[in-house]
Amino acid sequence: MPVTNELELKEYLQNILDNGLDVSSFKFLGEEDSNHFFTVFGDYLELFSKPFQKMGWAQNPKTEITSDMGCNVWLDDMEICFLKFSDDMKTVQCVTFHDLSSKQLVFVLRTLIETMEELVRMITHFASLISKLEPPGAEDVLESLKQSLTANEIKPAPASNKNIKKKGKPPTLVSKETYNSINKIKKIQKYIDTQTKKYDKENK
Repeated sequence: MPVTNELELKEYLQNILDNGLDVSSFKFLGEEDSNHFFTVFGDYLELFSKPFQKMGWAQNPKTEITSDMGCNVWLDDMEICFLKFSDDMKTVQCVTFHDLSSKQLVFVLRTLIETMEELVRMITHFASLISKLEPPGAEDVLESLKQSLTANEIKPAPASNKNIKKKGKPPTLVSKETYNSINKIKKIQKYIDTQTKKYDKENK
């Protein structure tokens, strides 16, 4: 169900704090994919903060990618959280001393969700470029990507010790037109090429 009020949004974000964000449908492979993802996240954090900077907050957004597939996040000259991929690359976890009373943490979490949703849209749209290059197995990779990404909504990772009622995605921060103005084609092509090579290697 869609998130329609602040209480549902708070529950949704708390689920992500408790269990992480499920990214298993992307089939991330390792450090290179992790660095790529957090680079895109950092770009969106900077973009999304601009309208709020006019209101006097969300100043000086900064991300620092670490050597252990993580990313430190600062906002308003405060360290807000540390984002990190799980060992199996299926979950993005958030470590923080803040709670959801912090508007900066809420902003970072919503930017994280928006990053995932935008990658789904972009990969689905630009994956068709593979077929023009006609690499071995391109059609199978394309179909696999589309089915995997469209079948899985962006959601918190499953709880390890309790069942959590899944919520729909929270409201978007900016319009789709704003997203389309960002040039990320080369990065997405690189990701798709990685998936193609992985497919070829597995099927030789």
